Amino acid sequence: MATTQNVRTAQRIAVVGAGAIGGYLAVRLANAGHCVSVVQRGQTLQAIRDRGMVLHEGGTTLVAHVPAAARCGDLDKQDIVFLTVKATGLRAVAPDLALLLAPHTRIVPVLNGIPWWYSRDALPILDPDNGIANAIPHARIIGCVAHVSAQMAEPGVVRCIAPGKLVLGEPGGGLSQALHDAASLLAQAGIAVCASDDIRQEIWTKLIGNLAFNPISALTGARMDEIFASPELIGLARQVMLEGMAIGQATGIHFPVDVDRRLDMARAIGAAKLSMLQDLEAGRALEVDAIVTAVVKLAAQHRIAAPTLKTVHALIKERARHLLY
Repeated sequence: MATTQNVRTAQRIAVVGAGAIGGYLAVRLANAGHCVSVVQRGQTLQAIRDRGMVLHEGGTTLVAHVPAAARCGDLDKQDIVFLTVKATGLRAVAPDLALLLAPHTRIVPVLNGIPWWYSRDALPILDPDNGIANAIPHARIIGCVAHVSAQMAEPGVVRCIAPGKLVLGEPGGGLSQALHDAASLLAQAGIAVCASDDIRQEIWTKLIGNLAFNPISALTGARMDEIFASPELIGLARQVMLEGMAIGQATGIHFPVDVDRRLDMARAIGAAKLSMLQDLEAGRALEVDAIVTAVVKLAAQHRIAAPTLKTVHALIKERARHLLY
């Protein structure tokens, strides 16, 4: 991990997708004095226009009255774009992102699971027609892993349960000035952040938890603390994590913590409702491909059996299919 350099000048920042994580970033960055705009639709867009974006964190409430648009084309060119839509919504917004890009603009996709840019050859399921890759230049991307627990209390209102931290990294590894600047931007807004020279390891460290707990929560309706209260569910989660780590290791990933330590990290989240369960309850498409299917595909490519993971995948894929009808 690296320290960050200071960025003092107010930046033009667009947050595309003002859900829980996007809203959290927008409010924090706006309150730090940056020129923040958001792209959002529906009830949340109207709520932001009416009363601003609201963030409840601990005993503090912050409000940011930011310009809110339904389309990227309604905003000016930006210095940095935080792409905080769900993986399931990327293909819809990607073509319009070019309208926000000046020659120097970097894009920070804040996604669950394996991002489309991770391995375009090995995981075509994440971007079947290369529509996302063609719309978002690879050289513009700064990878991001968000260890933040937040949820939408109502349209335009975010409740941050555990602020955690963000980890940023160049997709190809190493450190850069743009990476340091992006990390400094967040740090000065009161967001815990670090710059990593190996963002792929960071992606897998979080993915192992999401791979186990998100499908289990969506299939059972259980919060994180309720999963840990069930010996059967936590045993299932542990086995999925073990299989997931074996798959990651086969692709060259070194895990800095073992399964038991990773379980301790998950337990610390407490009574949080995980993102896949939140999406299920809201009737939104589930991020099955990015979180689960991609890992199952990698298991097949590396000839790893992963029977428990494949069973969980079959169940959550069918559950997600029924949301579409």
